[in-house]
Amino acid sequence: MNGTLRFIRSHAEAGIRQWKLSRMWRAFIAQYPLAPDEIGLLVREGIGDHFIVAALAEELAARHHCRIRLCGNPRYAFLQKLFPSVSSYLCVSDTAKLDPVANRRVQPGHYVQAFFPADPSLVRAQGHNGFHMVDGYRCHLDLPGNARPSLPLPPNEIELARATHLLDSHHLPAGRTVLLCIDARTIPSASIPAGFWASLATGLVSRGLQPVVSRGPTTPELPGVPGLDVSLEDFRAVATVAGGVCALRSGLADLAADLPALRAVIYPRMACGGGTLGEVFTLQSLGYPNHVGEFTIDGDYETSLPSLLNMFH
Repeated sequence: MNGTLRFIRSHAEAGIRQWKLSRMWRAFIAQYPLAPDEIGLLVREGIGDHFIVAALAEELAARHHCRIRLCGNPRYAFLQKLFPSVSSYLCVSDTAKLDPVANRRVQPGHYVQAFFPADPSLVRAQGHNGFHMVDGYRCHLDLPGNARPSLPLPPNEIELARATHLLDSHHLPAGRTVLLCIDARTIPSASIPAGFWASLATGLVSRGLQPVVSRGPTTPELPGVPGLDVSLEDFRAVATVAGGVCALRSGLADLAADLPALRAVIYPRMACGGGTLGEVFTLQSLGYPNHVGEFTIDGDYETSLPSLLNMFH
């Protein structure tokens, strides 16, 4: 009898949850209706996922003859300025709440959940036969394999002037400063051996360059290396004026992927799906015309430092 009651109760609770979700979804659509020639993309997680979806907006718009509305974290609303194919940006604090009831198929006039890791089959495919993160988003958004992420617009004169002022105010030389992005949201910074970043900074100084840590909310201190608070919106311009970027693989690497300033991306030696982190998250998958050195770092990082430092002139 107790088992029967538990069964009934669990089904009743599931029904109530579904009813609440459906009600929330109807309220969302009523508050933020889409035009018949508009597709709404609900994006989750960090700046990297938002960046890739925004970069694929041009292909989606051409394929469906529609305008594209991005719905995501308010911190990333500036992406609309980088990608003209994103016609509007709706700030939604937590799109994950809408995942269970959002559409899975891209259709004009509808919102679609645009977060490929929500599809377990695509997650399992990563690393097999060269299948990488951008492929996952192509599949999830029903785009062909040759769909190319579009290039973001370069920093404008106002943004570059603001970046120059920021560097000048911290006595950082333009063209001779290297931004070190030493932490990431999904890749723990502890996965990089202790001492690597300090050794890299020392090597940069020996080449007449000024390393500086690009600080975020959780960025650890790097003894002996100054820090600089750079907003996400200003990051591309600051990187351009600084002249060099070396980043642990993160959304910041995506954000700077087309810039000549991005010289090196760092991966820990870790498995990911059927491959490695470097294979699944390689920036080469974006197809941008910029040569970026990608380095897998482990305990024997000293052997990689000479090649890594050669990326910075």
